[in-house]
Amino acid sequence: IGKLYGRDPHLSILREVCNKIGACNASKIVIVSGCSGVGKSSLVKHAQQIFKNGTTHFISGKFDQLKQMELLSAIGTAFTEYTNSISQRGIEDFLQAREAINKAINIDVAVLTEVFPCLCEIVGEPTSAPTKLDPTEAKHRFKFIFQMFVRSISAPSHPVVLFLDDLQWADEFSLELVSTLVADTELKDFLFIGACRDDEIDENHPLTKELNKIRRKNIDITNINVTSVSRTDVNELISDVINLPTHLTESFSRIVYQKTSGNALLVTQFLQSLWDEGLLFFSLESNTWQWDSKAIAAKEMHDDVGLMMSKKILQLPAECQFGMKLLACLGSKCDKSTLRLLMMDQKYLQKERCVKKRKQDADEIINESSMFDPAIDEGLLKEERSCYMFAHDQIQYGAYSLMLENERARLHHQIGHSILGKMADDHVSDLLFIAVDQLNRGEIFMEEEHGKMKLAKLNLKAGEKAMLLATFLSSASYLEQGISLLCDDHWEKYYDLSLHLYSLYAEVEYCNGRFHNIFLTVKSIFAHAKVYRDKLRAYATLIKALGAQHKLQDATDMGFGVLSHLGVQRQSLLPDKSAVLRDLMALKSSLVDLSDAELLNYREMVNSDMVAAMSFLQPLLFCNFLLNREEFTTIVFIMLHLTLTYGICEESCCCLSSLSAVLCRMKDYNASERIGQLAILLLEKFQSRKYTSYVHC
Repeated sequence: IGKLYGRDPHLSILREVCNKIGACNASKIVIVSGCSGVGKSSLVKHAQQIFKNGTTHFISGKFDQLKQMELLSAIGTAFTEYTNSISQRGIEDFLQAREAINKAINIDVAVLTEVFPCLCEIVGEPTSAPTKLDPTEAKHRFKFIFQMFVRSISAPSHPVVLFLDDLQWADEFSLELVSTLVADTELKDFLFIGACRDDEIDENHPLTKELNKIRRKNIDITNINVTSVSRTDVNELISDVINLPTHLTESFSRIVYQKTSGNALLVTQFLQSLWDEGLLFFSLESNTWQWDSKAIAAKEMHDDVGLMMSKKILQLPAECQFGMKLLACLGSKCDKSTLRLLMMDQKYLQKERCVKKRKQDADEIINESSMFDPAIDEGLLKEERSCYMFAHDQIQYGAYSLMLENERARLHHQIGHSILGKMADDHVSDLLFIAVDQLNRGEIFMEEEHGKMKLAKLNLKAGEKAMLLATFLSSASYLEQGISLLCDDHWEKYYDLSLHLYSLYAEVEYCNGRFHNIFLTVKSIFAHAKVYRDKLRAYATLIKALGAQHKLQDATDMGFGVLSHLGVQRQSLLPDKSAVLRDLMALKSSLVDLSDAELLNYREMVNSDMVAAMSFLQPLLFCNFLLNREEFTTIVFIMLHLTLTYGICEESCCCLSSLSAVLCRMKDYNASERIGQLAILLLEKFQSRKYTSYVHC
């Protein structure tokens, strides 16, 4: 790593924070802010040298403007670095890491490996899939498991420093995960460093909101604001570059500073352009560097860094330009094997190299290792292990902006189809988000109805997977895109697809708390559903949404309205309390006398209407526990009656635990304890982890 100029105060702050990791009241979060190109990332990477002792895990990831839909992409990159680091440290460290992770999260390891497959290299392939939970519960579970995982890999002997760049493009869930780690009082040997462009963040930005939440918890945030370097620093840089004393370079540096305002990226690129154009040159006669001051002063300078980068890219060979455009469509970095896979499709280069009419062998046409050499030589690209990456996101922006909108869309469209077409079926799910994002960006090339419906199904699949991973905003975006692709008469022509898209969209918007969207969506479902059963998912979501807005009576009335269609009637007036309790006690007696074996062997509920009814009664228990205790007792009675009449099901454990609470309130402690034991038995029989908290509370 080269020398930094004008950054000693910033490095001193970073060094101090890093040296205090694990200490009492040490800062656990550093935010490095500044405009694009001022050197935020270089500052942090330079500070990384502090950890060259090999005991600290310094891992990093970068958010990408073109990969905002790729779930937890930056955190995933960081933990891929961690996996690679552990694998290279030797068998002892590797086994210690495996043991610590398995001890911390054990059977729940699949919750993480679904999102971060790289961890399988340490813990192995999970033997079972994660238990399905309600979306919001799945989100809380993921955050907890992630928190326990980071605890397991952090220790005084090997603390973890997580650096995430370009937080202005971070997804909300990634920011929530970071906030969880920073607020964890048990996680002491950990430091988070984030870099962001403060001129692209306002008070409504997710990062601002998350930082405000952290401050409200009285957590100290170390802020480092990086600005442009001074004219003196620019002069020192130029003096070092051309190996001349500072007093001889002062006039030259004054011009450079006027042109660049001290922006570090602009300074380096401007100097490179002067060399390229022969305005800065080494004189063999005088054996020293010289420059043309008048020509440099007259040289046009663009304030737009991206435009400057675009002009520089245009000076590269056509093959290299195309390769950089392709890479820009994929993001700030891409694995070489993925690039090779895409570029082996000769139609890409044939369009760019139409002057070559004779056919050539694919290996001759496309040799990406040599194709990118000019860009690497110019400092526009970096080759890092198995990846190519842009040296700066402004260079990526410059390459992307070289394409007209139609050209971008065409390339995105082709990339998406190429990924789907060339990946084996068992790997499609791993690349689903990448493929769907590319196809969505190339949507204008989807003219035929069949193609649009196929893409709508892919967006549905991506939305389902994103929801399982508890990334609800991303899921909603995929589902919105899927709905937008549907034709005008989609309810008639593509009923099942429409119903699934709309129902899932309502569910995910409940998780996002966007209740207005839920009401609009379920209204469309109710208007077009062919049979009442097709409305059940929408009703279930709507009832939960009403409950979340504290409209408990409305939720209860709607729930019983659904139950009446399923054959479970509610009396217009609540029955006498003593009558309900008498009936409840009669059912209690028959339950208390059941042995464990008799309950476990009790017939299971198979009547689909009654199974659905039980699933609607369960949320009504919660609503009426807060709203109306008499109604609560009535609902417990109805659920017990259905259980004993039609058989046991998942929700039976909830009605038994509710009965246990009623009996406890009546001071019938022995019966309450026995019914509670039966509730736990059913919970374990059905492995209903989504009801674990309800039963045990």
